[in-house]
Amino acid sequence: MLLQFTQKCKTLFFQVLIIFILVTSCFPLRVIYYQTANIDDYKIFKNDTLISNENKEYPLSKHYNKIILPDTFENYLLSLKTTAFIVVKNDSLYIEKYYNGYNANTISNSFSIAKSIISILIALAIKEQYIKSYEDYVTDYLPELENFKDIKIINLLTMSTGIIGKESYYNPFGITAKAYYGNNLKKIISKIKVDQNKKNLFEYNSLNTQILGMIIERSTGVSLSEYATQKLWNSLQMEYKALWSLDKKDGQIKAYCCLHATARDFAKIGSLMLNKGKWRNVSLPDWYIKEVNKPATHLKDKYNKPVTYYSLHWWLLNYNNLKIILACGLYGQYIGIVPHKNIVFVRLGHKNSEKKQYPFYEEIYKIAEFIKTL
Repeated sequence: MLLQFTQKCKTLFFQVLIIFILVTSCFPLRVIYYQTANIDDYKIFKNDTLISNENKEYPLSKHYNKIILPDTFENYLLSLKTTAFIVVKNDSLYIEKYYNGYNANTISNSFSIAKSIISILIALAIKEQYIKSYEDYVTDYLPELENFKDIKIINLLTMSTGIIGKESYYNPFGITAKAYYGNNLKKIISKIKVDQNKKNLFEYNSLNTQILGMIIERSTGVSLSEYATQKLWNSLQMEYKALWSLDKKDGQIKAYCCLHATARDFAKIGSLMLNKGKWRNVSLPDWYIKEVNKPATHLKDKYNKPVTYYSLHWWLLNYNNLKIILACGLYGQYIGIVPHKNIVFVRLGHKNSEKKQYPFYEEIYKIAEFIKTL
C-alpha cells in the first residue's frame, strides 16, 4: 500500500513538473525536459503566421519523379531520418521525395535557414531605404544597445561582431539555449557583451541575426513576420502558410531560427537566389547578389584561415568545380542553389551526419555528388 502511494506521488510530481515547464518558460528545465531542439518545435512555442494572398505552385517538369535515386544515396538519406528531399530544375519540380510520414504540406523547422532569409529581408529594407546601408551602425537603429556602438550591420551579416558567448543548444545555461527556450529575447540582447578586438574574426553566433531582425522591425515599423509576409510570402506566391516562433505570446520573433515552412516554399527562396534575385514579384538589389557570392576572406576563422565559405549569412561551397550557395540549419536543413545546373535543392530532416569536413557536414558532399549527375 505504501509502495503504491509512493508511486502515485512520483507520478503526480512529474505531471506537475511537466505542466510547470510547459506553462512557464523556465528555460533550464525546458532544456532538460526537451533535451534538444526539434524540427516540429512550433508545437511547443507561440507562433506568428505567414500566409500568402496568392498561392502559385511550381510547374511539374516533364521528368518529374522519373529520376530514380540511387539506392546508396536514398539509404543514406534515410539513415539521417530525412523527411523531405526535393530538386527544382529550370524552375520546375524535378524530384520530390518525402519520408517518415512527412508530405508536401508538412511544415518543418528552418533552424538557421532563417538566417539567410533575414539577410534577404535586410537587403530589401536597404533597397526601400528603411535602412540606408549595411555600413550603418547598429546603434543608428537600436541606440539602446550601447555595447554595439562601434558595430556595423555588415559585421552582423558576416558574424564578425565579437559577441561573447558560444553557440550551444545543449548547455542549459548557455546563451543559445536561453534564447531558444527562454521568454525574453530583448533582455538577452540588452545584456550581450562584445570583444571589440574580434571584429576581424568570424565567430558564428545566432544573436547577430536576432539583432538584424530587431533592426528590420525598428526601421520598417512593422513586425518581422508582417514584413516577411509582404516582401516574400506574398511576392513569391508561397503555397502554404508558415509559422515563425516567438519567445512568448505577442513577444519577439526568433529571427535566427524557427521559421516553420514546407520544402516547396523553402525552395522558392532558393529559386529567388538562383534567378539572381529577380523572380516572381521580388527584385533584390544587384549589389546584394554580387556580395552574397563573395566570401568574407577579409576575416579569419578559428583556425586563423581566411573565411572562404561564408558571405552575408549564406554559406559557399565549391565542390569539384560545382559551386553551391547554401542556407544551412541545425540537423542538416538545407536550401542549396547550384547555378551551373540551374538547380535548387532542399533537404529537411531530423539529423545530420556526425562526420564533418569543416565547416560542412558529410551529407552536403553526398548531395553535391548526386546533383552533379543531374
